[in-house]
Order: sequence, then structure tokens, then C-alpha cells
Amino acid sequence: MDRDQMLIILHDLNLGAELIALQDVLFCTYVTSKGILSEELFDWPYYKLKNIDCDKLLEVREKIKQKTLTFEDLGNTELKKLYSSKLGKSLDSLHIFFQHIDNIHLCNDGNLYVFVDDDDVAFFFETYSAFEKALEERLIANILWEDMSDDELAEWVEKATHEELTFQFSEFEE
Repeated sequence: MDRDQMLIILHDLNLGAELIALQDVLFCTYVTSKGILSEELFDWPYYKLKNIDCDKLLEVREKIKQKTLTFEDLGNTELKKLYSSKLGKSLDSLHIFFQHIDNIHLCNDGNLYVFVDDDDVAFFFETYSAFEKALEERLIANILWEDMSDDELAEWVEKATHEELTFQFSEFEE
């Protein structure tokens, strides 16, 4: 396979992540259609929330707009579990954490995809494809496919065609 053929395969990749956990650090290599980005993380910031009640979601959205959301308003939901896992029961950041939930209008399958940034602000996505697109825009590959040697490209093509490159989400037990 020549270089151009390998680049075509790699430019067609979906988002993936290779994770290696060592002690208290996660070593992550993100794989995108543009290239790869490696970073160390202390906490995995990507979540898949399941069984979201649409009525509860609309109630939370409305209370965020009015700046009246309380911890109790989250009820026994995955939204509460998400907030608690990041910030405990501190109410100081409740409105900041959920400020971007207003872009969620539907919850057709009851799932939400969430990215929590380093400032403890959550970004919500209705679909995996919307999450993937936003994350690819946020991640700037530090090594582009075009900058790799033919041997490195061949290695990544092998991974992409023989191993499924996936993206893992933290989920809460029901």
C-alpha cells in the first residue's frame, strides 16, 4: 500500500482513544481523521449519561436559564451523579457546571454525551456524532498523518483496520 492510500484510510477514521493507566495518571492518545494527540490526564472527562428523563431535563434547563437550579432539583438522576462525581455537593458551581445544557432539546434515546473541561464546565451533546464532531474540533492533533513516516502510517493503518479504535465513556451504574 502506498502513502496516498494509507492517508486516505487514516483521513476517514472516526474518533478513537487509546488509554494506558499507570498509577494515578491516564496516558491518552486520541486518534482523529487529522492525526493523533497525546496527553496525560488525572481523570477521564467523558461521560455517557443514560436513561435521561426528558421532563426532568427540560426542568433543569429552565431552572438554569432562570438561575434557580438547586442540588435537590437534580433529583436522583444521572445529572446529579455527574455533578457529584466532579464537584461533590458544593453548590458554588452548580449553574456554571450546567450552563451549556441549554443546547439540549431532545433526548430521543435517553442518552447524553458529556465532556467536562478543566474548568469543571460540562458540555452536553444529544448524539455521539455531535460529540465526536465537537471533540475533533477541540482536539488539535500534535502529529498530523502527513507528518508521519511511511512506517508510522503503516502501523496506524494496521491498528485502524485490524483493531477497532473506540472511544470509551465513563458511565454510572444504575
